[in-house]
Amino acid sequence: MKPEAVQVSELISNNEGMTMKTTTQMKTVLVGCGFIGKMHARALKAHPEYELVAVCDVMNEAAQALATELGVKSYTDVPAMLKAMKPDLVVICTTTTTHASLTTLAVESGVKGVYCEKPMATNMKDARAMVETCKTHSVALAIGHTRRVC
Repeated sequence: MKPEAVQVSELISNNEGMTMKTTTQMKTVLVGCGFIGKMHARALKAHPEYELVAVCDVMNEAAQALATELGVKSYTDVPAMLKAMKPDLVVICTTTTTHASLTTLAVESGVKGVYCEKPMATNMKDARAMVETCKTHSVALAIGHTRRVC
């Protein structure tokens, strides 16, 4: 049984340090249902601060299988998913060559945040465009760089 609007703490940076702001769950969608996408989707589904509502993949079977496993909606068309779901956060776990265009699409749909798997882009022009688009629209952008200890 899913709890109603879970209250969570969100850290907000300011000049005086970190302050706490109470918010509800972030409505989240995921693009890319491959190996890494599945890992992110399962983690998001289990985390109380996120409400995973849909997954999307160009391969319908991959999207449907993950959606069925997690009890969310499946899509094969990113613009359709963004329009229907109106998410707060988009998690991008697709091939690197699609990161810039998907980030722009997400930002233009009105999201508050984009989490994109590494590497950020295939070239600096695309990486800078991602940053500038997010900055212009006041959208948080995070790139998932795994940190490992040897």
